[in-house]
Amino acid sequence: MRPRLIAFHVAALTILIPSLAFGAGNDTPDGSDPLPGEPGNLRRPPPATVAATPQVMIVQGPYNLGQAIYNGTYKFEKAADTHVAEKAHRLKILQPALPAADRQKIDPKRLAKELSDPEMNALEYYIQVKTGKYVTVAPSWAKKEPPIKVTQKK
Repeated sequence: MRPRLIAFHVAALTILIPSLAFGAGNDTPDGSDPLPGEPGNLRRPPPATVAATPQVMIVQGPYNLGQAIYNGTYKFEKAADTHVAEKAHRLKILQPALPAADRQKIDPKRLAKELSDPEMNALEYYIQVKTGKYVTVAPSWAKKEPPIKVTQKK
């Protein structure tokens, strides 16, 4: 009598709680996971994941200009010859942060003579976005032409 009573209780529980019928609690008879909201789905939907690294908003105009200067495809209109020593110094600081193959692309002395202040800002911005390295001290021309700032997406 006792084994029949136990079998009856197991059958009743199996009918009343379908998730117990297939062992793991979330399986269906065909082995697939049940849809949310179906009986037997004891799992919560996964929370929305946030990217591990913050995403950077890129200002396209200066980024594209800096990329063209960096790649050597930009045609300089005329030599700027302003703040040449400071620009050469800033480029020498940034040059080691570049990949070894790209270090020859940046000739600090030549570029310092050709770059205008906005072009220098664009090149620094491109290098900052590309490598994450930047010069922390603002340039002397920052009052007239402030450097571009990288902003984080939220």
